[in-house]
Amino acid sequence: MTPRLKLGWFHRYPARFAPEVLEAMLNGLVARLGRKPDVLLDPFAGVGTAVAAAVQLGISALGIEVFPLGVLIGQLRLAPPDPRAALGRAAELVDARKEEGPRGPNPLLERWLGQENYTQLGSYLTAIGGEPDLQVRRFLLVALSAALRASSRWLAGSIKAQIDPHRPPRPIGDQFLAKAKTLARDCRLETDAKRAPGLMLRGDAEALPIASRSVDAIISSPPYWVAYDYLSTQRLTYLAFGWPMTVELQIGRRHGVPVDGRGFRPPPALAPWYSFYGGERTGLGRSLREYVQRMRRHLKEVRRVIKPGGVSCYSIASSVRAGKRFDLVQGFVEMVEESGLGEVEVETREVTHRRILPLGRDSRTGRFSSVPTAGVEEALVYFRG
Repeated sequence: MTPRLKLGWFHRYPARFAPEVLEAMLNGLVARLGRKPDVLLDPFAGVGTAVAAAVQLGISALGIEVFPLGVLIGQLRLAPPDPRAALGRAAELVDARKEEGPRGPNPLLERWLGQENYTQLGSYLTAIGGEPDLQVRRFLLVALSAALRASSRWLAGSIKAQIDPHRPPRPIGDQFLAKAKTLARDCRLETDAKRAPGLMLRGDAEALPIASRSVDAIISSPPYWVAYDYLSTQRLTYLAFGWPMTVELQIGRRHGVPVDGRGFRPPPALAPWYSFYGGERTGLGRSLREYVQRMRRHLKEVRRVIKPGGVSCYSIASSVRAGKRFDLVQGFVEMVEESGLGEVEVETREVTHRRILPLGRDSRTGRFSSVPTAGVEEALVYFRG
């Protein structure tokens, strides 16, 4: 059994692993390999939670993530600064109270934050850009990103970019310092538990930037089809930091997929859904087709990078859509087998109060609740290279 993992929160970023799910997955990998992996990979690393868990167990680990915010958070948690020094630097920025707006006008961001917060944001970004210590700079950026939601007119608690016009933005300096204090506690927690090297890189899971046969274990939770919009939920950060919102990078995106289904054959478990949504005639049909194509390309990369006999474990969940079972678990198994990977095992995960996917979501706010508006069946899928 793995020891109790010490995993901080770091940021309100969607779709993170619960510690007990990671413990089960890591135990399963070790049992099937008969030893600890030499090198573990998470190709959909998010904020690096699986990588952080692995290094606490003495396993060298690499996380690949396509979106810059996830990479930034993961790099911070794997190489944090001295928490006291970083927190002191955040306090200095807040106390300075300089007023210089962001470089280049951004009316949308100004409307969401309000004039005073918008101006203060510019001064913080200028100061952080001149911070010579890379680890401290990452800390400050993550704290500032975490502060933006509460400092805006976004609908409280929503994961969608929606405005509550009657909600006054809280002072950004207060929120920046509060988030920095929480972040410092998270850094202390994981720093105390580190035992092996870990690395976060920005890259594409469909073209992994690592050598063939270079890892002997893979652990991940791939994106769910149309379940999360990783860019929209963090739109304030992308606007504030000047990062491009490249929606084409998002596997499982719901909109903007062009018609191109020539020669496409969905896995048998998902074929009825492709037909149900009208195939290439509808946005959902095209979205499902692109999702399958991109997951197939990813699994080919898995076959390339994993050593012979290496073991992978993916957390997958089937759900209920339009009153019918969307059997993503079986669809994923079929894609694994067609890619040439084998010895597939599916373990149904006993659902507790901590889930891979939440039980229900409010269609207006995007908030998850305990109301069972959609059923979810969770599983761990193991397979070998």
